[in-house]
Amino acid sequence: MRTIRAHRVPQLLLPSTRRALHTQDNTRLDKLSRTLTSVFQPTQPQPTTIDAQFTIVDSKHGSVVHAKLPPYSCVVTRVGQIVGHARGAHVRATTNGSFAVAALRPLLGRSAFVQQVTTQDQGADVLVAPRRAGDSTVVGLTGTVDYFVRRGCVLAQTKFLNVSTWAGIGNAFHLLAFDKVSGRGSMVINAAGGLHRLVLNKDEEYFVDPRFVVAWSATLDVQPQLPAKSGQSNGVNDMKNDKGVQPVPFVASSPA
Repeated sequence: MRTIRAHRVPQLLLPSTRRALHTQDNTRLDKLSRTLTSVFQPTQPQPTTIDAQFTIVDSKHGSVVHAKLPPYSCVVTRVGQIVGHARGAHVRATTNGSFAVAALRPLLGRSAFVQQVTTQDQGADVLVAPRRAGDSTVVGLTGTVDYFVRRGCVLAQTKFLNVSTWAGIGNAFHLLAFDKVSGRGSMVINAAGGLHRLVLNKDEEYFVDPRFVVAWSATLDVQPQLPAKSGQSNGVNDMKNDKGVQPVPFVASSPA
């Protein structure tokens, strides 16, 4: 009788072990090859994002915004404001930020969601209408001057504009009544009734009722006035241009 010793058993497993190691080596080489290919392979240039163009279509009963989106562009609107869009436009609801921030927005009287309209390699157009009949206007931002806009009055905006509720807290008017808009691009603001533009020269002052104020540029110095000093029962705000540029506040014909 022959005795099989224990040290011979591992020798029977050596061929399969070698095949497993050979397979692992090939897998590692494949991963390394793909990594080197991704590093040294020239990247495809990303399409340049071009801002959409807004046109106001007025009528005696209100206004509609016609947004023309070039290829690879984006427009953000309020939920439920899109009347219609062409085939090349892709519409989806999004939080326009983190979910944590979106969850807090309803506590401040804002909507948690916005509608985002994007295009790919084909341009498209979108029609946007405000819920309340009134005037609309397009405001362009160059990235050097920010705006404060009344809550709910930003009807549509281009991709590179940022609307912040937190940055608007503590401004010269009501605590939570205005949002701060910054960045480069265009926005459409809407107000109930007529919308009027005020242009102040250097060192010029203008007293306005805060209920009628829709938007103003951050270059304005806004100071609340007591009712006794202003001569009105609800008080006014003193807008003064002391920075040498022409700021443009917007006021509505109907109070908010």
